[in-house]
Amino acid sequence: MYQGNPTPNTGTILLKEWWRFYDQVLWTQAPDGTFRVRGYDLSQSWDMTFKDTKGTDYVTCGLWAKKGADSFLIYLLRARLDFPSTIDAFKRVTRLFPQARRKFVEDKANGPAVISSLKHEIPGIVAIKVSDSKTARADAVTPYLRAGNFHLPSREVVNASPTLTFDVEAFISECTSFPYGAHDDQVDQFTQYANEVYLKHGKGSVSSPVGRSPRGNVPSGVVLSPMQQRLAAKRGTNE
Repeated sequence: MYQGNPTPNTGTILLKEWWRFYDQVLWTQAPDGTFRVRGYDLSQSWDMTFKDTKGTDYVTCGLWAKKGADSFLIYLLRARLDFPSTIDAFKRVTRLFPQARRKFVEDKANGPAVISSLKHEIPGIVAIKVSDSKTARADAVTPYLRAGNFHLPSREVVNASPTLTFDVEAFISECTSFPYGAHDDQVDQFTQYANEVYLKHGKGSVSSPVGRSPRGNVPSGVVLSPMQQRLAAKRGTNE
């Protein structure tokens, strides 16, 4: 607060209490070092940056596994990388998770250059052109987060494999402080994945113990913002 950046401990858009956790390892590792999450649909979601100098944003990649209405964060890369290192990281994540068919890359910063360099080498790279603001994109997916459709690994799960270890608490903290935090790269990869899989492709559905509302895939009891109401109405028209 004294630094001029007050943030509620619970969050303003992506509330801390809405995240769910899973406590069983979902993946198996093959002798060649690759990982499989059998029975799940895997996607990579990348948010790029321009350079790796001190103070710049981070390159982030979330590896998400979806089954039914629920998505599980399996692995999260977050590092300051220059362009060659970003290419190497992209190849590494793809090599670790060959099951991931879709690779969402935001079409800005180093994204276009990465896509151009790898599109004939790695299949399934999808350029994501963004028109809405970061806040609007986060706001649009809050019904799915609030409904309990997004799951993070417990401490025991995230430490089960040294190759896949990442800081879950740092991810939650960045989401909670959004949009007032110093960085939002991890938030960007999450909202990009959620928008593409749950909204644009129409494959997501919200499950909630309190039931559904007549406004499409939105759980009863969820208060929608005007933007969310327009999205819900549009989905209902398309259906």
